[in-house]
Amino acid sequence: MSTPWWIHIATHAAEYYAMALVAIWIIVTLAYRTHLASADGENRWLTTSLIVMALAGSMFSWIAYLLQTGNLEQMDAEFSETVRQYASPYVMGYFNVVTHLGNTSTLTIICVLTVFLMLLLRQYTLAFGSLLAIGGNSILNVSLKDIFERLRPINPYSEPLDSWSFPSGHSSGSLVAYGLLAYLVLRLLPPRYHLPALLLGSSIAFTIATSRVFLHYHYASDVLAGLMSGLLWLTFCIAVMEYARSHPSPHQPSPDKG
Repeated sequence: MSTPWWIHIATHAAEYYAMALVAIWIIVTLAYRTHLASADGENRWLTTSLIVMALAGSMFSWIAYLLQTGNLEQMDAEFSETVRQYASPYVMGYFNVVTHLGNTSTLTIICVLTVFLMLLLRQYTLAFGSLLAIGGNSILNVSLKDIFERLRPINPYSEPLDSWSFPSGHSSGSLVAYGLLAYLVLRLLPPRYHLPALLLGSSIAFTIATSRVFLHYHYASDVLAGLMSGLLWLTFCIAVMEYARSHPSPHQPSPDKG
């Protein structure tokens, strides 16, 4: 009997993490170049947002459907157990450090400092959008957890957490927070910083999400669903901020298009 594909991936999870990270860099770079290639600066953000939201929403819905129909239980359980068996102490130590970048306290500090900085710079739309993105995602994640009420995997490394498992809050929160910071770099800093910021933000978010599986806080499907819900919400908030920039009130000067 052949080994299921998810067992093969879980057995070499650290290597596949590195491969996935490189793939994300390529996808982000191509998406960034494609976005810039649009001749219509005002509408390219709307087009990009609609595409990303459709893809993220479809992926989340598919995962949720598989969860509700019971098609993920065996795969998730076997994947998590295999990762635990084969992960080296060095890999576990690495993820144990990185995962704290997605803690609620860390993301709260990022939110407060970001909003405060945007207010100092008189970027009121960006200040509101930052609060909407990070604060709103927290509410959304708790609501989704209460809807699905999935129990967390049994964690041999720590005390059980008192919250539901699906979708992963670390995954969605990290993608929103660090993705938001990358977006603010695009909006406020010279172009030479844009692609590095996108690559760094996506790398941090993906690494935090991956750590939740290695550390046995979440199943793989929880993490993927968290990334998709976070991407959907962040993209929506960016679309709101871009619309506000493109359609200023009569008392505000028209912003530069880009």
